[in-house]
Amino acid sequence: MTTPSILEINRAQSIISVPNYSKIQEHFRNKIISTTWMNMDVVREENLTVPDYWYRVRPSFNDVAGEGASLGMPCSSIWLSNDSNIVHLPVGIDATFVTHAKRLGVLQKYVISKYSDLVSLQSSTGLPIMACDDFPSGQTINRVSSEDAFYRLNRKSDLSDFSSHHAPYVVKQINEITVEDFESFKGKRFYIKKDNTEVVGEGVFKIDTLDDFNRALKLIKEEKQRYSGLASHVILQEAIEGESKSFQYYHTPKGPVQLISVSQQFVDENGVYQGSYNPYVTVEDLSTAENAMILDMSTMVRLAFPRLEGVIMNDYILTSDKAYTLDPGLRPSGNTGTSLSKLFVAEQTGVNNVASFTYEMNPLGRKASFQEYFEGREEILALDSLQTNGFTLMPWGYNPYQGAPVMALCFKQNEDLEAIKSEIEDQFK
Repeated sequence: MTTPSILEINRAQSIISVPNYSKIQEHFRNKIISTTWMNMDVVREENLTVPDYWYRVRPSFNDVAGEGASLGMPCSSIWLSNDSNIVHLPVGIDATFVTHAKRLGVLQKYVISKYSDLVSLQSSTGLPIMACDDFPSGQTINRVSSEDAFYRLNRKSDLSDFSSHHAPYVVKQINEITVEDFESFKGKRFYIKKDNTEVVGEGVFKIDTLDDFNRALKLIKEEKQRYSGLASHVILQEAIEGESKSFQYYHTPKGPVQLISVSQQFVDENGVYQGSYNPYVTVEDLSTAENAMILDMSTMVRLAFPRLEGVIMNDYILTSDKAYTLDPGLRPSGNTGTSLSKLFVAEQTGVNNVASFTYEMNPLGRKASFQEYFEGREEILALDSLQTNGFTLMPWGYNPYQGAPVMALCFKQNEDLEAIKSEIEDQFK
């Protein structure tokens, strides 16, 4: 592959495109794709060797949310499936969920296997792996992205190398932080952020008072002392008032930026991510600041990694006149599937103004299949439901141990999301 020149990059960066579902799918061809986190549930089930600090950065979802909770995110890989790749689905996935995804035409070639078996699958197929996480110690894989790019683009501390629109931040060694760092923010709210790619929002501390600061610092220092493999630095970042948002695009070595989504994020009072709403968006809907921010990041990444491809994301804060990037990533995320679902529904139905939302439905609290959960209510799982009801529920993940679906709720943008959610909840009381 020829490395693009700076001039070629700059010419390409004048364009952001919002491709349809089929166009985005072309980028996922000839790969093995996994959206599994190698968390402690996977580690225990597959008897993997990981560092002793691993449970702090990849905790057990099952311990937090009950049996089968780790099955949700890996199921969302169905949205990256096509006829020339292989998507990985987790052992324990509900068979009727798989059948439904196949019947919709979403899921094509797939393998149900242990996460660690993807290395041997790669050996037998010769396909590179696009995954959202690391692999067990001692396993070497051929990533779609380089290991260096994967490591650096998933770190908060390296953001300034890839985005000139980043929110101001300071990288501090944990053992060098003092009360003077607290005082440097002059009474303003700020955050202390760990840099270990935590997956359940435990890496962010909101600081309003000296007590908040001392409490967070004590926890971080104790943790670092106990687990030497954790990052020795943290990020200090002043809070910025504005809309909490995120973008995703498929990064290629040259050509237009292939925008997958611009999302509105739901963040709790501590700055921890709770979910995303993906509105219908065109290039014209982007503010001048958002347009510049996305093009800037694509250009800087291309200069740093000329042959890189993959899903790139960044959380950001949008103010009245600026966009500030916060937290980068080079990986498919849970919202990748939700974003692709609305593109699929739009393409299949011919309705352009489709929005989507990752929707956790009320669990039955007992073992039940996907088919059993929706028995007698299958109408809202069909594409036709968009026209008849103003919404449709697309598959995202399912926990058969608790009878708990997580769906991509796709709806016409002019419909009231809260009213739709109330209507669905009434049906499943």
